[in-house]
Amino acid sequence: MFDLLILVISFRVWVPHLNPARTNPPTNQPPNQPTTPPPPNPPTTRAAELWHGGALQRVHRVLNEAVIDRGASPAMALLELFVDGRHVTSVAADGLAIATPSGSTAYSLSAGGPMVAPSVPCTIVTPVAPHSLSFRPIVVPETSVLEVH
Repeated sequence: MFDLLILVISFRVWVPHLNPARTNPPTNQPPNQPTTPPPPNPPTTRAAELWHGGALQRVHRVLNEAVIDRGASPAMALLELFVDGRHVTSVAADGLAIATPSGSTAYSLSAGGPMVAPSVPCTIVTPVAPHSLSFRPIVVPETSVLEVH
C-alpha cells in the first residue's frame, strides 16, 4: 500500500531592498531630461511544500522549477492536479514539471512546454512523458496555488 504525498506549490515574491531614489524619480528635473528607468522585475520564487499524513514535512524554495517524478519505480506516476482547489486533471505520466518563467527554458521546455518571458507573471505545468495526449502543458497565473496529489 502506498502513502499519499501531497505537494503544494504556492506563489511567493522575492523582493530586494528597494532604493527609493531609483523607484521615485526626482520631481525637480527639467522636462526634457529623461528620467531614470524603473528597476527590472525581481525574480519570483515559489514555495514547494511537501505534506504527508496531514503534516508539513518540508518546504523548498524554488527559483526555476519543481519536478515530481516516479523515482526508481518502473511504473508510471498517477497524479491528480488541482489549481486553486479545483480539480484540473488526472496525470498519467513519468512526472510533472512545474516551472517559473525563468525555468521555462529548462526541463519544462525539453518536455514540450512553452518558452515564457521572465516578465510574464505565470506558472507553467508540463507533463513529463505523458501516457496520454489529453493533457498538454498549461500556463496559470502566478498567484494560483497548485496541489499535486
